[in-house]
Amino acid sequence: MKKEVFIHGKYLLALSLLSATDNLGFYTNAVNLRFKTNSVIIEATDNTTCGALKIDLPNQIGGTNQFQPNECCLIPIECLAHISPQERYMITQEDGIISIKCDGFCVSKPEIQANYPNISEWFKKQTANKIEPSNFDPDLLNRFYKVGKILDAKNMPILIQRGTAPATVLFHQPHNFIGGVASLVVLDKPTIPEWVLN
Repeated sequence: MKKEVFIHGKYLLALSLLSATDNLGFYTNAVNLRFKTNSVIIEATDNTTCGALKIDLPNQIGGTNQFQPNECCLIPIECLAHISPQERYMITQEDGIISIKCDGFCVSKPEIQANYPNISEWFKKQTANKIEPSNFDPDLLNRFYKVGKILDAKNMPILIQRGTAPATVLFHQPHNFIGGVASLVVLDKPTIPEWVLN
């Protein structure tokens, strides 16, 4: 049965920056659409970063030829390589094929048959109160800067970290995005040098 949904290209493009492109876990070489009642959560991860963006989709979920609440659709990353952030795309799932279409543009790839990683697991440890030192790869942080530019964020990414969990990445605007970035292992806990205190 054919299912379809319309989503703005900038949302797909922004989250594609956080997905894998050559990961051995082929299921992460995709952007995941997780459908809710009247909304979709667009998810992406490469196991070092992750992101989730909630988009309201009134009248697009739950009907005939529409995705149903609690269904998912994995869009292979190759389908998103040439989309425009200014266009709105029709995404269809039919007979094991995912297609993205817009005014003469069409890309189709076989559907990825796999369970996508549980993005919410990234954020469950953020309730810890203990503060630990962490290192972050600046290239990974720069990916969130690029995500914010596409989403018209009004500020730089904000990092929140508790314990040794991955850091949460937020923007003041938009409020419907949350990201995560894995920290590098700190072998020796750094201390404030005494010379700067005297």
